[in-house]
Amino acid sequence: MSDEGKSVKAIAKSCNMPVAKVRAVVESDDNNDDVAAAAPAATPLPRKLPSGAGVASCDCKGTIPYGEKAPELRCQSGVSIAMPCAGYCPPRGIAPWRQVCS
Repeated sequence: MSDEGKSVKAIAKSCNMPVAKVRAVVESDDNNDDVAAAAPAATPLPRKLPSGAGVASCDCKGTIPYGEKAPELRCQSGVSIAMPCAGYCPPRGIAPWRQVCS
């Protein structure tokens, strides 16, 4: 009713309530509206990959020292590490490797 422009006295009379109680409810409602309007909409934060999550699949991309770290923004730690994979890469027979979050 207060949103429709009715006064506190008019609302109290039509609802058969004390004026003080109606005023408290109207003020409480107004404060909640102000807080809701001031609060920004919650935007979900992008989730980062946990430790051990793969950021590059196994491949024969040349040689790399296992354990070598590199910056990786997709990881929670901000760093990825080179790990060996099963198998070998022809013709030299070196093991393939991949990057995982450290």
